[in-house]
Amino acid sequence: MKEQQTDLAPVAMVAKAMNVTPRRVQQLGLEGVIPRAEKGKLPVLACLAGYIRYLQSRASEGSKRLSEDARLRGTQADLRAMELERMKGEQISERAVVAMYADAGALVRQRLMSMGARIAGTLEGRTEAERKAAIDSEAISALGDLEAGLARLGARYTGNAARRRTAATKAA
Repeated sequence: MKEQQTDLAPVAMVAKAMNVTPRRVQQLGLEGVIPRAEKGKLPVLACLAGYIRYLQSRASEGSKRLSEDARLRGTQADLRAMELERMKGEQISERAVVAMYADAGALVRQRLMSMGARIAGTLEGRTEAERKAAIDSEAISALGDLEAGLARLGARYTGNAARRRTAATKAA
């Protein structure tokens, strides 16, 4: 036999105490949040305790959702900042960097491979010190050509943004 509960109250009164509608009290009972009404009456303390646990659980889930939303907003802001940097020319794409290095490698290879042909004929009959000086001179010349070539490649791959920044700096 069930114990008689002394804190029983009508659904309308429990709804008023919980600040919800009587229909919502019935829904909470069906969801298992609070005890279900028997003969139109509910145990007040059990209903309030169940409803408080339910609200606490939702608040905890809400704070988790808020932190996830904040993380998402932060990531989106980072992406927008990266896009802005790219548009300003402060950042270049990975594809452009890879292409620039491939072109730079080809430039270095071409210049180094042609060094032997350029100096081979000039080394005959020279002393060791003169041959070394000729090779050093050709290497310095090649490095100067490479530096200029790499600067041209950098300008090509970073686009007009760098030129716009320079022009804006000069205008200011």
